[in-house]
Amino acid sequence: MLLPEPIKGGPKELIKYVKENPQCAEAWYYLGLFRFREERDIPGAKEAFKKAISCKKEYPDAHIAFADCLWAEMQKEEAIALLGKALEILPEASIIHWRLGSFLRCKEELEKSAEHFKKALKLEKNDKETEKIREELKMIMDKIKIKRCPYCDHDIGLDKNFCQNPDCLR
Repeated sequence: MLLPEPIKGGPKELIKYVKENPQCAEAWYYLGLFRFREERDIPGAKEAFKKAISCKKEYPDAHIAFADCLWAEMQKEEAIALLGKALEILPEASIIHWRLGSFLRCKEELEKSAEHFKKALKLEKNDKETEKIREELKMIMDKIKIKRCPYCDHDIGLDKNFCQNPDCLR
């Protein structure tokens, strides 16, 4: 749904529109985006995204944006779970796989991260975005290939021949 022109006028018009149309999921979504991106009001943004999702259960954009808010508040497991719900709604969305790959990479779940980046790469049609995904996937694949110490499972590194962990019993 495209929002009416007056909403594009600014936050006051958007808030007024939301009050007059409380069941409009898109209006809540855009209010959440404004609060998150412009005001840095994460609690306000989360509330708006929750309302957008309650108005329209299968709204992957709202799920993704809500996940970003949760991630910003270091609620990593909840953010990943919400992206999982978005993926159930829209399994062929490269942006969801890309975002999941990024979140999982930050949690050092590299194999899962690589799987999502590979799916995003297959699904993405924009050459510029494909290149970004390819770069992130390469970084992860390089990390996965890092040698591990057989004694303490610490990263040895590609350019080292011995464990750098001072607590290693080797």
